[in-house]
Amino acid sequence: MSRAVTSHRFTLSTLMHAHWAPTYAPHAWAKVEQAAVTLFAHDTVGWEFHSDRERIDLSIATAMTARASARLHTWTALQRKYKTVSSRALEMLTAWTVADNCYQSIWWEQDTPTGDAGLFVTVAADTSFSEVLRDAHTRFGLSDRLAARAHALCEPLGSALRPIALGSFARVGVPQELRLILRPTQKDWLSTFPRDLRQELEDLLAQIPAQSDVNIALGIGEDRISSALEARYTAEAVPNADWEPWLDIALPERNALQHEVLAHAFKEPRWFVPERLPEEVLLDAFVRPSNVVPVVQVRISHVKIQRTPDGRLLRKLYIRGDVLWLQLGMSAG
Repeated sequence: MSRAVTSHRFTLSTLMHAHWAPTYAPHAWAKVEQAAVTLFAHDTVGWEFHSDRERIDLSIATAMTARASARLHTWTALQRKYKTVSSRALEMLTAWTVADNCYQSIWWEQDTPTGDAGLFVTVAADTSFSEVLRDAHTRFGLSDRLAARAHALCEPLGSALRPIALGSFARVGVPQELRLILRPTQKDWLSTFPRDLRQELEDLLAQIPAQSDVNIALGIGEDRISSALEARYTAEAVPNADWEPWLDIALPERNALQHEVLAHAFKEPRWFVPERLPEEVLLDAFVRPSNVVPVVQVRISHVKIQRTPDGRLLRKLYIRGDVLWLQLGMSAG
């Protein structure tokens, strides 16, 4: 199969660019679309909109089903031949495509300016810290020192938080980190962190509305541990327009690109039927029940809040698009 056949496809990013017809930052949208056509077939896409500049990074995901696993193996074999994506990230992907059932989906995250990429996997609710840290050690190729540090940090957290995703980036010249996304299971979760991290997280919590739904994002390196919050208005499925008052506090300063994207998002229905869909979605229709059709849902995912090493506060907006399989006769509401 030729490279042209496998890399130039109509993707969800292309679809959303056409659907919203944005006018700001065409260079950023172009980089997203260029990255998207090189990546594997997926049914979920995430767009990360930076606040400090008009930049969009890309993430894509697929559930770890047998059909998706077969696609991933085909795609990785082609990438080893054509070398269009990060070779280190590709190694990590290969290690996780044979993962156990406790890992539910696999996410590829790519910086559009550099092409550097990382991999995240989501885990089932009953998965323990010891399980995910053991697998992270081997499948991400973490050093023994980094793995030991992760175990030492996470051991006391298990009483009040649970892991929902783990990942690592493959950036040239940057020491490797283990990324952990944690979900609070108790109200007093903050007290389980060491003092320095607790103070960092208290500072970040003060930047968002008090009733926000949050996940905690940790970056664990051999010599440093960083923290961030993935904050959302609610964990419930609500219309994007309901987020507007919350975002006035959580994302008070926005660049022109973020303003435009949110203006589109607030008007977006719960789902819509596009005039055109990616080829892999149409192919999936043949293995779905005859009474379902593919639709696209675009929703606000979260705002990520963190401080840089020099103390600057960064906020990033995340928008998510999913292909849903809707039973015929249901209304968009």
